[in-house]
Amino acid sequence: MEYAPDALADAQLLDVEGQPHRLGDLWKSRPALLMFVRHFG
Repeated sequence: MEYAPDALADAQLLDVEGQPHRLGDLWKSRPALLMFVRHFG
């Protein structure tokens, strides 16, 4: 079984301005929290 941070490191997410960010870059130098928020509207 692959370690979750290693499996997610190359995934890219878009910020609120539509700019892509590599997920692994967020925790390269320090821990990071990834939270998904669902909007009901």
